[in-house]
Amino acid sequence: GNRSSEKEIWKEWLSLDPKDSIFSYLLAESLADSAKKKGDYELANEFYLQVKKQRETLGHIYSPNYAFAMSELGGFYQRTNQDSALYHLNTAKLIYEAMGMETSLPYIKNQIRYSALLSSIGQKELALNEMFSLE
Repeated sequence: GNRSSEKEIWKEWLSLDPKDSIFSYLLAESLADSAKKKGDYELANEFYLQVKKQRETLGHIYSPNYAFAMSELGGFYQRTNQDSALYHLNTAKLIYEAMGMETSLPYIKNQIRYSALLSSIGQKELALNEMFSLE
């Protein structure tokens, strides 16, 4: 199937034993985006987890790409694991804010996800506060 191509590329990359190369997370990001474009969210999620892992290993977390991966993971977990979703969306929010990206589209998307999740678990006040912060 289609999903094997991303997995093959990743396997081949790992076979080169890249250790802690920044190319690992750049490749994982690219594969995640590719899988997402094909509508394979499960595979995209696997690669966003790799982005998260690789960046954390290198300590490169103050980056829009890391925040984006966290937000995507949060969105993915919304249906299955609300605690995990809250953690990932909140982390993305804090990183975007620390980088002064409150007017960026990824931040706004994350805020909407975060607010919707808060609202769905009965945190209406908090959800409203998060939405108002977008003004």
